Amino acid sequence: MKSILITSTMVPTQHREVRAYYVIKELSKHYKVTLLVTPSKEDKVKDLGELRRFCEVIIPEDLSKIFSEMTKNQYKKHYSKTKYLKRFGNLPLKSEITSRHYYFHLKFKKEIEKLLAKRHFDYIQIEQFYVGPVLEDIKTKAKKILVFHNVHSHMKNSFWEKIKMRKEEKNMIKHYDLVICCSEIDKERLKKLGHNKILVVPNGVDTNYFKKVSFSKKNILSLLFVGYIYYEPNYKGLKYFFSKIYPLLDKNIQINIIGDYDEKMFEKEGRLENVKFCGLIKDIRPFFKNSIFICPLLDGGGTRLKILTSFAAGSPVVSTGKGAEGIEYTNGKDILIADSATKFAKSINTLMNNKELYNRIRNNARELAEKKYDWKEITKQYVYHLDNLK
Repeated sequence: MKSILITSTMVPTQHREVRAYYVIKELSKHYKVTLLVTPSKEDKVKDLGELRRFCEVIIPEDLSKIFSEMTKNQYKKHYSKTKYLKRFGNLPLKSEITSRHYYFHLKFKKEIEKLLAKRHFDYIQIEQFYVGPVLEDIKTKAKKILVFHNVHSHMKNSFWEKIKMRKEEKNMIKHYDLVICCSEIDKERLKKLGHNKILVVPNGVDTNYFKKVSFSKKNILSLLFVGYIYYEPNYKGLKYFFSKIYPLLDKNIQINIIGDYDEKMFEKEGRLENVKFCGLIKDIRPFFKNSIFICPLLDGGGTRLKILTSFAAGSPVVSTGKGAEGIEYTNGKDILIADSATKFAKSINTLMNNKELYNRIRNNARELAEKKYDWKEITKQYVYHLDNLK
């Protein structure tokens, strides 16, 4: 059986780093998978039982100590190491996101070199482009794979940040045998950077775990948002929702926000009577019942896992065009697209008052999830391309 080493800066679970979790789960049916992970401060290193059913998990001891029991001040001190290096010229002129992960590069590189000295891997897969420099000067017979969850040079950044990111992306992909992205749109963007071996592996959903919830006409409909709120596009999208869209809605509508966040980020919004910030929820499935899923994002890339999850769960989605980017949807059939605050609010109100439309959209969305976005089907193509990679 061939072997693959995958790196991650977070511990993948069914609820965080979902893409990596399901990719590992499905690839483990075809390859021997080793996961090299550097937990963030929010991760609990001990919660690895389920992941270890699919793969070998390696957490470098020093990183485990750094991230698993780190206080807020210690965390800031950790990042100051990167800023210190940058200030005194030991770092080349890099984009902010790449510089921020420089410390990870050093640790990952050290651990990968130690692993390669002991064993052979057929593939080494690096999650996230900004960790890509880790393999640039490591010599190995393993095929090198870089996964772009987003093409960052096409996200909202300052002019100079975009210039630096584009240069980094263009230089980085030269060191890899295969580049993976999440959508055809991102594939075209990467092609322009000069790489030919690009594979689209879209985000997916576990249609067995997220079964279509029943619908009760008696229960009042609610709005639902699920996402990692520290991720800037999610944060800005929610701010846009509350400042522009919320004032146009009935204040009796219950709004549930699920995802890791800091209360200070939404102090004003958190005081609203009909709004509940639920934080991290282990099992989000009950929240989809009689809900309308909202995705008011204005930035970001890749394919929204949260939208695909809603499709599978049978919760109709109202999204901006940017929020649904990369998904092969049909507006008005399996989703409602609204690119202005007025249209967004109108779409929500229409679903609230038209149960026939509500049911039709959620049924079509579930069918689309089963047909195009089931993880098992997606991974079959993934494995085929890896086996034939030259």
